[in-house]
Amino acid sequence: MAPARGWLEVGVALLVALTFLGLALPRLDEPQVPLFDEVFHARSGALLARGLPPSEVSHPPLLKDAVAVSLALLAPGFEPRAARWAPGEGGGYARDAVWAWRLPSLLAAAWAVAVAYLLGGALGGGRAAGLAAAALLGLDGCFWVHARAAQTNVLEASLVLTAVGCAWRASRGWSFPWLLGAGVAIGLAVATRWSALVPWLALGAWLAWGTRGEARAVLRLAGAWVAVPLLVYVAAWLPVLATLHPSGLAGWGTALVEAQATAWGYHARLAEVHPYQSPWWSWPAMARPVWYHFSWRGEVVTAVWAIGNAVLWWASVPALIGALRAGWRGQPGLGLVGGLGLAAWVGWVIAPRSLTFMHYYLTVVPLAAIALGALGFAWWRGRALGGGAAPLQPGAARVVVIGAACAAVAWRVWYHPLLSAVPVSRAELLQRVWFGEAWL
Repeated sequence: MAPARGWLEVGVALLVALTFLGLALPRLDEPQVPLFDEVFHARSGALLARGLPPSEVSHPPLLKDAVAVSLALLAPGFEPRAARWAPGEGGGYARDAVWAWRLPSLLAAAWAVAVAYLLGGALGGGRAAGLAAAALLGLDGCFWVHARAAQTNVLEASLVLTAVGCAWRASRGWSFPWLLGAGVAIGLAVATRWSALVPWLALGAWLAWGTRGEARAVLRLAGAWVAVPLLVYVAAWLPVLATLHPSGLAGWGTALVEAQATAWGYHARLAEVHPYQSPWWSWPAMARPVWYHFSWRGEVVTAVWAIGNAVLWWASVPALIGALRAGWRGQPGLGLVGGLGLAAWVGWVIAPRSLTFMHYYLTVVPLAAIALGALGFAWWRGRALGGGAAPLQPGAARVVVIGAACAAVAWRVWYHPLLSAVPVSRAELLQRVWFGEAWL
């Protein structure tokens, strides 16, 4: 019955992904202006779609590659060289172009929700834990905003989560195809953002520890976790290199090295002060969410605000620590999730750039959703995460779980207008910005 159950879980994961897509697709082209770093990534993707060099190489190019393909297929008439991009209704940009450049992020987000369900169920002890993980991730406001914007964060988070899932499956018998899949996924993640190097190192250390020094396993790991990600990373740069040196392969190697030096120099020398920047240690508290769009028309406000879901973000660090402890108590998969999530967060201590934002925590959010879903499922059954009795009486624990679930849904519904550019009155806006100046 194992194969039938496996296909059933895949079917449920597909349904979960389609549900998220169905909710997030409407009004994907609102607002019709670039949101935050879309001014870089969407424009660079549009230039690549025309066979022109990107406008910047501050990040690796995987998202730009995806945007270029999407624009070439869905908005072939879009002209990035114009002084002002093709105007649409109301003075914005063409709706088909906006829709096209945001679609790759949305597909990556739907994939992440499906993987969160599969991995959450496998590690958390049952389908309910997987559904809780997927629901928590889908209800997160920061995840929702990035799912509907051409920015690198949600693509990186999706690929890191995929690498975790493949690595976990590979470790159960050292299946090389799953290990190879993990290497491809982490290579794509690094080809999206260099911040994925921390999960690459942490997950690689976990895999290396699991080989126990066995020569054949070590060689396989070296190939899948070093050679394959490097090849994938270089492959992601090929469309950019083709625009820089369209006459042939000569010079591609030099251009690739120069692009890495340019990107590193950009981040290392970045000394700007931004009104929405925040230090890494403050991110779980959501002390400084980022406004991606804000416009006034009389007393009506249209905004896009990358604020998370308090139930998930405020509980994320305790949940990850609990998952890490569960690893020491015989649940290594949860230990992996907890350790990797904490490493991806604390790893920002060594980041070369000083200008950081709260949404950089997004790589941690899917892992925290899995840990919190497993915690809630364990408490519902009257057990602690990792075994033993829950810290509360069974009845009280279930009340807490139900209360947290209701609070997560209520938070998401309450903030939906500011996550999706739905016009609200000034009074309605101020009702939601209740943390004072830190949230303005």
